[in-house]
Amino acid sequence: MPIVERQSARQHLNAVQMSGAIALSEIRAHNDDRLRDRATLTADAVYHLPRNAHFTDLTIEALDAHRARLRRQLEAAKLPLIRRTAWLCESRAALPFVQHFLSQRGPDDGLFAAARLTHSLSEAADWLMTSVADIEATLATGRILARFDHAAPAPSA
Repeated sequence: MPIVERQSARQHLNAVQMSGAIALSEIRAHNDDRLRDRATLTADAVYHLPRNAHFTDLTIEALDAHRARLRRQLEAAKLPLIRRTAWLCESRAALPFVQHFLSQRGPDDGLFAAARLTHSLSEAADWLMTSVADIEATLATGRILARFDHAAPAPSA
């Protein structure tokens, strides 16, 4: 599955794993699904892109347009707080896109997230004020909230 979002046992953390060939349509579908559930949207999150992750049809221009679209959607949602997001990107192919997406980011940028590129699970855990074990458990066995792939997007119920 290219995009799978899971929730921790204590429901304080979401883990989004983006693996394999990821299409822009899957990214959009995932974000649209997150917008439907305020609890999912306001939880801190770790985004994990393993070595095999790569974007099939994403350009910097398309990423900028996606960020602008996401900003409009989040501003309309009127979130009451800023959440933390940690991005752990092990993929050399995906890293330039992740770095660009996280560039010029701040808590007041309309995306309602204090985002940080991390280089290890330990660094992500420190930023999210949780444990490495909690992140690992969420990535491996957390309750699946949604999954998206080329064949059959399956938004959360």
